Amino acid sequence: WGLTALLLSRLDYDRECKDKKSISLFTIAATQEYHTYYFAPLSGIFGDNRKTYADIFKPHSQYFLEEWNRELQYTRSCTWGISDDELYKGVLHILKKDQKKRFLAVISTMDSHSPYTAKNLTEEEKQKFPTPFLQALHSTDKNLGIFLKKIMDDPELYDQQTLIVVTADHSATHGENFLKRPDFTPARIPLIFITPQKEIFNHLDLKKYASSIDLPPTLALFMGGMVPSTFMG
Repeated sequence: WGLTALLLSRLDYDRECKDKKSISLFTIAATQEYHTYYFAPLSGIFGDNRKTYADIFKPHSQYFLEEWNRELQYTRSCTWGISDDELYKGVLHILKKDQKKRFLAVISTMDSHSPYTAKNLTEEEKQKFPTPFLQALHSTDKNLGIFLKKIMDDPELYDQQTLIVVTADHSATHGENFLKRPDFTPARIPLIFITPQKEIFNHLDLKKYASSIDLPPTLALFMGGMVPSTFMG
């Protein structure tokens, strides 16, 4: 599970595990007085994710389709639940309403996930990106850009202590021609850091091969926490 790698720094985890002592990126952030959020567009009933994530990852606050419906009257607008543009608007609403001075928010989006759907594209965009997969990628990129601009233009959400990380839980394994590529080396996923604190990059070896399990210990150290022995990265 990609989220297991990104939040627990583990390659595997029994999702039925009854052990409630998991140390996650959320629980480490909580020790440093961060409020932690997990935002998702899909129903919390899907895969029993609301209960499973609360047990294993332990964020302070979780928002799934049911919470979005109660908070903002969102209803299902795409295959998975709500589209990226609605999700980002909801996230901004919650972060502005709560006004937490220190927070760790993890946002899972679904517009780039199969089956591919893209809303509100112009005819010109549809011609430029002629397949559902390419349209989904374009829509994902477009909505992320709008969201990042709103975050970075807001001094309450983006200041000298802010770090935004853009990554993924897996590659485009259902995308066009993925299985037709000439070799089967590990698929790459994005990893983008956005922050005014450029000196943090002095602590990163950008040439070293790394995987998803290496992100949680890096972020734990940035937040001032300890790297637990359960982390594999």
